[in-house]
Amino acid sequence: MRLQNITNNISAFNSKIGIPVDLRLIKELEAEHALLDQLLTNMESAVAQSNFVQLSNYLNDFASLLRTHFAKENTKFYMRLQYVFPANSAQFEVIREFKDEMLLIGKTINKFLSRYATRKMDEQQKPQFLSDFKAINELLHSRIHNEETKLFPLYKDPTNGSLYEQLLIKEFKPS
Repeated sequence: MRLQNITNNISAFNSKIGIPVDLRLIKELEAEHALLDQLLTNMESAVAQSNFVQLSNYLNDFASLLRTHFAKENTKFYMRLQYVFPANSAQFEVIREFKDEMLLIGKTINKFLSRYATRKMDEQQKPQFLSDFKAINELLHSRIHNEETKLFPLYKDPTNGSLYEQLLIKEFKPS
């Protein structure tokens, strides 16, 4: 019965604002974060072993996954949150700051990828790569931590299902 009420309320809410609720989105984004983290670990291992061919493959996989991840966040996550919270709310401001930061991080990582994914690496470039990689790694880990601890709770309440379920149950009870 509760699931049917939630489904009915989601349908009513979706028709009101036109952007579908995706109750699996946070789990998908967290899974992508884990894959990005694994690729960073793999890159670190490949460069430590001077396996530059494998490093190139990991860099390309990382670039592809990151683009897909950013697109998903931009079109499914941020857009949805920006419609739910009023423009003058503290939540909306947090969302806007995270979105702006994501654009800057994306530019920084794209610079890194342009520098290293498009050319053959060798032992001479290894020290500079490791220095740049360390900065990117720290930046991305910090972002992922902040996103999962500060931003994702705006989308879901871990103690009682998603934030949208709560909003929908309270505000869009089926008539």
